[in-house]
Amino acid sequence: EIHALLNTNTPHLASTSNWPTPDETKISFKSDAAEQLITTTLEGMRNVLKLAKIETPKKYTLFIAESWLYELYLILSKEIKVTHNIGEIMKKVLEHEQLAKQSKDLAKIIQSTLKDPSKLPSMIISQQEEVAAITDAKQFLEKECNCPIEIILAGESQVPKAKSAMPGKVGIIVE
Repeated sequence: EIHALLNTNTPHLASTSNWPTPDETKISFKSDAAEQLITTTLEGMRNVLKLAKIETPKKYTLFIAESWLYELYLILSKEIKVTHNIGEIMKKVLEHEQLAKQSKDLAKIIQSTLKDPSKLPSMIISQQEEVAAITDAKQFLEKECNCPIEIILAGESQVPKAKSAMPGKVGIIVE
């Protein structure tokens, strides 16, 4: 009798079934990067609040990195897989006219990134995509922090903190 039961067409258990295979074409890595940006931004806002020892914030200002930094980070993310030689990387970076204009900041950023490659986001999206992601999440962030948020492009600000904004990491001021 038991042998007859085992040979019937009973449905398989989920625990013994094969895992489904993902359809890679339906995965949006840019959406993942935008979501990570929002998560990192909210964590940063909370950390800045603690460091500033402010109990009730009046306003947050979020700075989005300057546009040339996105091109630099794209090059760095490729080159760091090939070499950690700052001279070789600098040579590749300086081949790009827009980046060559920023030469005074390049060495410092490249050196810092080589010391700690985790500073590079796993997926680099454009400045416009970061602005869109932060703008789309603005109401959520305002609700979470219970205060207004202003979003500014770092290149349009003279505030020193604006320079701290990098791709994947906004600059943050709390008042």
